[in-house]
Amino acid sequence: MEQPAPSPGGALDVRRRWRRRWLALLALPWQRRTPSRPRLSPAQPLRVLAIRPDHLGDLLLATPALALLRTACPEAEITALVGPWARPVLDGRTEVDVVRTCVFPGFARGQPERGLPLLPRTPLAPYAQLLHQAWRLRWARYDVALVLRVDHWWGAALAAYAGIPVRLGYAVPESRPFLTHALPPDFTQHSVWENWRVVTALLALLGRPAPLAEPPPVRATVPPA
Repeated sequence: MEQPAPSPGGALDVRRRWRRRWLALLALPWQRRTPSRPRLSPAQPLRVLAIRPDHLGDLLLATPALALLRTACPEAEITALVGPWARPVLDGRTEVDVVRTCVFPGFARGQPERGLPLLPRTPLAPYAQLLHQAWRLRWARYDVALVLRVDHWWGAALAAYAGIPVRLGYAVPESRPFLTHALPPDFTQHSVWENWRVVTALLALLGRPAPLAEPPPVRATVPPA
């Protein structure tokens, strides 16, 4: 008797179950911790890491929030962690001081991660890459991490394992254990507001007023191909 072909949904459910198991293991060091209260002085020069894994368009829509952070905290050192595919968006812009690249799992479209010979193209590769990248980021000693994408659990875990003491993002179940401050997620909001809310939450922690109540129009400066 011919057996029915497995449904794509069944394979997807299996992958999700394994991901939840690995995330539960990764989150163990933070599961029973009381979320730390940041000791951030309004006058303290901050080292801020803004994480946005997406491609050109979504990174461009993050620039109003980065400009808000630059205006409100002119003394801060702002680093953007982005995919190499989106780096041209930030070329020549003044919103950030440093641009670092990471071949984010799920966004890479086949691009390999340099310096990561272990577990290539296996289900464990994203977790091995997370630990590898976290080790690299620890040396920079960032004060704050901003996980700008609503559902980016990998970025939230990366910030935690990198030892960044203040970590802001959205309270989706996969990300929440890794964050010290989490906003209610809203998957209907525009991407511009997705980034804007995280930055304004940081300004509130610092006791600094936001210079603007809402995002200005996006200014595109992506160089032609």
